[in-house]
Amino acid sequence: MKKILLYAMATMALVGCKENFSEQNINADMGRIAIDFSTSGEVATRADEGITLTNLPTAADFALKITGSASDANNSSFSKEWSSFAGYNYEEERLFHGLYDVTLTYGDPAVEGYDKPAFAASATEVVVQNKNKTTTLPMTATLANAIVTIRTTDNFNGYFPKSKFSITTATDTYEFEKENTSHLFIAPQQNVKINCSCVRQNNLANDTYETLAPQTIPSVVAKTRYVVTYD
Repeated sequence: MKKILLYAMATMALVGCKENFSEQNINADMGRIAIDFSTSGEVATRADEGITLTNLPTAADFALKITGSASDANNSSFSKEWSSFAGYNYEEERLFHGLYDVTLTYGDPAVEGYDKPAFAASATEVVVQNKNKTTTLPMTATLANAIVTIRTTDNFNGYFPKSKFSITTATDTYEFEKENTSHLFIAPQQNVKINCSCVRQNNLANDTYETLAPQTIPSVVAKTRYVVTYD
């Protein structure tokens, strides 16, 4: 009976050591990603000075996604999303040693309209080290869509006292009011057409509009403001 008890105790001790050893191996093969996040409102402007957007979204407004492949025994894949970056705790989110892609998004660049900005930041093949090391990843979100606006000079306004403008994209047409100070955000990687109907000074009495030749902006890109000037 004594031998049986001793054998059982020895078996339990071996099992306990095996579990501890496995946990140590797992810990040794894992690391963390600490994201140093910021948002930039800087926007380049074609043929003009750039602008800086204000009222930027906060870090908590961004969604986070991490995907990748681990270098563990099973070469397992990883994918996890957080609806808010505020919910991401890098100290608790351990990852196996491997390469990971990280994206942070706010809004949808395909959703166009006034005051509908989208921001994004991404990093690919981020190396997560083992031995519980922390990889610090700087990420800056920038504007993910384009801005299109129209400007008229005093010369144009004097010759055409009345004018109407529209901005047409692949999905919609937006009326442009010269007094409107809101930004019109457009999905990138598409052509944008500008139409203008106006009344010459000598036609004001009968309010006769004429249509000018449309202007086209080819393949607009993100983080860029396009100013179409009528002179």
